[in-house]
Amino acid sequence: DAMVLGTVPAGLAGRALAEKAETVFRAPTRIAMTLAAFGVLMGWADRRGLKERGVSAAGLRDILLIGCAQALALVPGVSRSGITMTAALLLGFDRVAAARISFLLAVPITAAAGLHELPKALPYASEPAFWVGIGVSGLVGMAAIKGLLKLLAGRGLMPFAVYRAAFGAFLLFLGR
Repeated sequence: DAMVLGTVPAGLAGRALAEKAETVFRAPTRIAMTLAAFGVLMGWADRRGLKERGVSAAGLRDILLIGCAQALALVPGVSRSGITMTAALLLGFDRVAAARISFLLAVPITAAAGLHELPKALPYASEPAFWVGIGVSGLVGMAAIKGLLKLLAGRGLMPFAVYRAAFGAFLLFLGR
């Protein structure tokens, strides 16, 4: 499946840069700069993108390019969903298609991360609260996705882009 292949770049980058992602990439100034820079990039893509293509137009090349963008999310301050939607917009996808592709790409990498963390969670599997938490998280996640798709169809990514750029600039100001 193309979506599984699209997670390969992020998986390889994660394995190669795991230590740096936890140390070097976590400098507060770097985080503030990436928040602001990728907010500006997101806003530019939202305005510039052709927004002509739907999900069904996504080919293997598109998914791999968006998957490469997903690998940038190893750097704190780069949102995984934000960078994948930005890349999809730059490839000509409409806003809702960009979000759907982003969510579809999240499934394999989130499942892999969940399996990686499973041994830590197993001691809690006999607790009812564990399963209630998983169920509530799933329901809230689905509601959030539905709301986001509605927001994107109407207003686009600009509110998120402005927030990210402004918050990054604010953090840079605080760090001086």
